[in-house]
Amino acid sequence: IVVKKTDNARRTILFVEMKVFSLYYEAYQRFYKNGGGMKGISLSDIPDFTYRNFQEMLDDTAVRYENNTALRMKNDRGGYDEWTYQRLKKEVWHLAAFLYSQGLKKGSHLGLLSENRAEWCITYLAAVVSGIVIVPFDSLMDEEGCASVAQMSDLDALFLSGKLSSRLPTIKKKARGLKFTVNFDSTGGSEDGCIDYKKIMLTEPEGSFPGVTEIDLKDPASIIFTSGTTGSAKGVVLSQRGIIANASASINALPIDEKDNFIAVIPFYHTYPTTCSFISPIMVGAAVTIAEKIIGAKIIANIRETKGTILISVPLLFDKIALGMQANFRNLPALTGVLVRTLLAVSTFFTHTLKIPAGKVLMKSVRKKAGLSSMRLFVAGGGPLAAETSRFFETLGFNIVQGYGMSENGPLISTNTPKKKDNTSVGLVVRNTEVEILNPDADGNGEIVVRSPSLMLEYYRNPKATADMFTEEGFLKTGDIGRFDDRGFLYITGRIKNIIVTPGGKNIYPEEMEGLFGGSEIITEIMIAGRKISRTDAGEAIIAVVFADREHLSELYPDTDITDEYVEHLVKKEVAEVNKHLASYQKITDVIIRKEEFEKTASGKIKRFLYKDYGRPVTL
Repeated sequence: IVVKKTDNARRTILFVEMKVFSLYYEAYQRFYKNGGGMKGISLSDIPDFTYRNFQEMLDDTAVRYENNTALRMKNDRGGYDEWTYQRLKKEVWHLAAFLYSQGLKKGSHLGLLSENRAEWCITYLAAVVSGIVIVPFDSLMDEEGCASVAQMSDLDALFLSGKLSSRLPTIKKKARGLKFTVNFDSTGGSEDGCIDYKKIMLTEPEGSFPGVTEIDLKDPASIIFTSGTTGSAKGVVLSQRGIIANASASINALPIDEKDNFIAVIPFYHTYPTTCSFISPIMVGAAVTIAEKIIGAKIIANIRETKGTILISVPLLFDKIALGMQANFRNLPALTGVLVRTLLAVSTFFTHTLKIPAGKVLMKSVRKKAGLSSMRLFVAGGGPLAAETSRFFETLGFNIVQGYGMSENGPLISTNTPKKKDNTSVGLVVRNTEVEILNPDADGNGEIVVRSPSLMLEYYRNPKATADMFTEEGFLKTGDIGRFDDRGFLYITGRIKNIIVTPGGKNIYPEEMEGLFGGSEIITEIMIAGRKISRTDAGEAIIAVVFADREHLSELYPDTDITDEYVEHLVKKEVAEVNKHLASYQKITDVIIRKEEFEKTASGKIKRFLYKDYGRPVTL
């Protein structure tokens, strides 16, 4: 480190030396005196949760954790409304009785169209504890999309928020079997024909619902309509026991308990947050804090105010948090900046070279300043986590892992764990789950197939699509290409439908190549695609379609005019650098710059089917 030798500079260097010395001592105490191992709970010590159904589960947790906070949500007074487990059960049972008083019965279909909020959670639980099938809607869908799901799912009733009530007239036209609708935010009027949720909760219901022995573990609990990145919507039917089994596998891999506080960020209608950020914490008596908005500053404020411990989200959110923190580091005053960059360098060396988690000691003050000192685990899923992002968080002393799942499996299939991880992979297969690689090639890559207690019952009213998804042995075909290494870690290398075949017959996996740009400060989003070389030849050239955030580039280059030409120059320079390290058949031959972000699924994956025109042959 070269700095001017002032008193302040000497104090800075002395501070760093003292930190490094204390780190050596702690490392000695923690690792070498303990035989190099890590203390902590063994995964085998956590038994499976064997609840037959949701009613049995919630009945049990409400007794064991009755005074713990189950749900927490910011109110308009600046504080938080909270539901203890005792209150949660009372309101869930109350609402379940109301549903039956209105003519619903076991097996009826209840739609749920709302942003994340406590009423979403209560409604979901009221349905599944009483044997009613919940149908969560994607709150980002337009009117026609909502109407289509309502029609395909044979809705009997619908709960929705005031914010999304404009979609109700179109839904009613398609969902002819609707018996009633409930608005979470009715103001007392009946002009929309909805029942007021608040009045329901203030009125003693007259109905009763089936007991715990009347709901079978194989009964359907939910139908999740997912179009993924292919554009073809299908209804994934998950069972009572299947969802519970997947939540149990999640808890076994990533141990949690009643002291944890989950910050719920991703919209609940997706299986990933429902199982991992909602059902799993409820099973162990933990708290679920519903984030105000998917905005970094709001999320961090919720974490700081409620002492959040676990955040499960898509990689894109972690990328944005990392970029924001890196920008803040660059803008620190000179002396502070020297200190922080020095600590980062030392922490990087210890963490990634010596494999000692130095950041836990060195970067403690940085984590506290950022409002994240209470966080003990970040989990990324729904897409690949950039290697640079995971390294950055680990350097700061955070534990970050990534996993892999599929809605048709409820969803978790594999995950890295705090003690066993390699974030270049999607981790180890979770408990009670079998994964095989079909027809592997010379490198071990083949289709990933899965069998577990969490497998979907069917695609709703689509027997052909259901049959096509399973092998004769009952394994689910994921459509993903992957391989195992000799340690048992699973790697995703691509999607079968996205494979690019070069003129020489080589297979290129776009997702694997996209991962090479994960640490780029220039490229915000990238889609690798194949472009037909001609209308007659089968071979494809490899192209990169890129979105570069100009606002971010302006921060990186404050004295430069960020023109179209300059953006193209920066992007092509990045691509050329990656090309240097690729085999000739892998090289990117053309770059297309987009001025807008790609349209993405709820889990943050690019909807590739919307951009198929990029693959058309270029007419010369």
